[in-house]
Amino acid sequence: MRKIEVFGVSAGENIPDLHSGNIVFAGKRLLKDVPGYCRKVELKGDWKNVMRELLETTGANDRIVVLGSGDPLFHGIGGALLREFTECEFSFTPQPAAFQLLAAKSGIDWSEAELFSLHAVSGNIPFKRILRAKTAIIYTDPERDAAEVARRLVELYPLCAEWQAVIGVNLGLTDEMVFKGKLGEMSEVVLPERSLNILAVQRGVQPPVLPLGLPDENYRRHKDMITHPEVRAVVLAKLRIAPGVMWDLGAGSGSVGIEAAGLCRELRVYAVEKDYGRIGDIEFNMKHSGVDNVIPVCGDIMEKMVELPAPDRIFVGGGGAQCGEIMSAAFERLKPGGIMVVVAVRVESAAVVATHLREFRRELFTLSVYHASELAGNEFWRGANPITIAVFSKGNCGI
Repeated sequence: MRKIEVFGVSAGENIPDLHSGNIVFAGKRLLKDVPGYCRKVELKGDWKNVMRELLETTGANDRIVVLGSGDPLFHGIGGALLREFTECEFSFTPQPAAFQLLAAKSGIDWSEAELFSLHAVSGNIPFKRILRAKTAIIYTDPERDAAEVARRLVELYPLCAEWQAVIGVNLGLTDEMVFKGKLGEMSEVVLPERSLNILAVQRGVQPPVLPLGLPDENYRRHKDMITHPEVRAVVLAKLRIAPGVMWDLGAGSGSVGIEAAGLCRELRVYAVEKDYGRIGDIEFNMKHSGVDNVIPVCGDIMEKMVELPAPDRIFVGGGGAQCGEIMSAAFERLKPGGIMVVVAVRVESAAVVATHLREFRRELFTLSVYHASELAGNEFWRGANPITIAVFSKGNCGI
């Protein structure tokens, strides 16, 4: 079994003892400090194929060394190596990670910090999770540097502009810089191009509210096709949201799946909706809600279910005439211990929900909501259509 040695390096220091015959993989910035008698390979593009070829064509006496910044196992090269080269043996020698350096230089207690990485990750910035953290430390990338992330946070939630924040640039290197101030001020800092920078935000007053039963106005929707707040809150409570995979079938505006994703960062939600225009609503609502763990899926529910990973939680909010068929097919894929919640508005659908999969049903009830409405100077109760809700479980789920 070939061995790959991985070292954390800081500012050209901590370079391991290298000899001729050593094959050294590193980024351009670190590679310049490697002695010329080594065989240098830049970590870029197809480096994985290059390393695999070298593993196959070099002998056991050829030492393979990989250099990374800070701790290679924290959002670094170490994780990629472990995933790609499972047949190899590894040794890791870390240095302080960038977030540790930033905490030390700016006096931040990071024992309760939540860490986020945007590096090489496309999609939405999970800004509500960031701003609800007591201290959030965000690793950025060249496309979204620390100042850009600060601008985006302030744009989406203006109250955070007064919160304290720190930007660290090229920490541990000779050209490092640290900027401290309010988050709004950090959004205006001009950072060097292609620099390695991170942002730390310390939560101030009035963090974003918990995403549970938010007003309908929070979501873009088509013809009021949305699970309304009171129903949404009850459904999420009955689903007992936990890490894993959730299906939101007949997602409409995506409100249930989006709130579930906001409540549990380790939950991956697949929002299935056949109407392409509503997929646009889901994507808009995801961005507005600051979640990055919802995957919109456009297509027929029955066809798409077979392509999705097995779920731990299922919400069926649509289906129409296919309601019973969808319930059966979805429940068959549900993992042991999983929970499925189904809602129905029409009398015909409610009859199906009430009688289908009865041996697995744990609860069946209706939810009627009345809001006070003014008429002729007086207030009257105005009722919405009653909603039938059924809760199913596969085995023991703690209900």
